[in-house]
Amino acid sequence: GPFTIHLNNRKILRGFFDAVGVRDSGLQALVLREIDKIDKRGADAVAQTLKGADFGFGQALVEQILGFVTTRSSTHASALAILGDLKARFPETAQGVDEMASVLDMIRQLGVPEDRYALNFSIARGLDYYTGTVYETLLDSHPQIGSICSGGRYEDLAGHYSRSKLPG
Repeated sequence: GPFTIHLNNRKILRGFFDAVGVRDSGLQALVLREIDKIDKRGADAVAQTLKGADFGFGQALVEQILGFVTTRSSTHASALAILGDLKARFPETAQGVDEMASVLDMIRQLGVPEDRYALNFSIARGLDYYTGTVYETLLDSHPQIGSICSGGRYEDLAGHYSRSKLPG
């Protein structure tokens, strides 16, 4: 049935967090795991977690994070506009924005209808080895099933287990 591929880039997320003052990579990883749950737990639950003892973020920062991660595009043009605005406001996201724009262009060139893909800044994939583009595909009529096809880009995962440097 109808599906939507939800796309993001971890470099966009990391750049955004750097820009708003969440610079520690370990803390960023923990926040990424929380925002990745926003579609399952809801924004209010994630907000409470971010304000809670484990994170201790202030209301203003939580609102800024939630405002960012609830951003969605509805068309190809809106996705490019969102990326352009993001790059202008948060230069730290530039590399991820450029990579995401390239992915969007390739998707369009492949003929994927623009109602079948969207930017979704809450897609983070919970595993720390993802470093670039990430995605989750949902069946539009059955969101309760969750993702039916997910993955993303990672650099040098093989290097954690061997002497080989293999991007993936």
